[in-house]
Amino acid sequence: GTFVFQPNVVQKADDDIDGLISDLENKYHEQVSRKTSVLDKLLKTTTEAKALQEKESKQDSVDKHTSCYRPNAPEGKSAGNESG
Repeated sequence: GTFVFQPNVVQKADDDIDGLISDLENKYHEQVSRKTSVLDKLLKTTTEAKALQEKESKQDSVDKHTSCYRPNAPEGKSAGNESG
């Protein structure tokens, strides 16, 4: 048998392959976009949580500091005097 070159068949196969590649590229870009969106939300949430934690930590430090130096100690007790 002899092989008969048929350009239209080859062109059709090339077009089909190009279409598949294009579909795969589109699906890939959709997945990357979705994952990027999820990561952006995660980063935002993490950043907000860290900022809140730092704010609470600073407030705790201020509270501890001010509780040590309050001018109004409860009656009968003052720093260095534990009468009961």
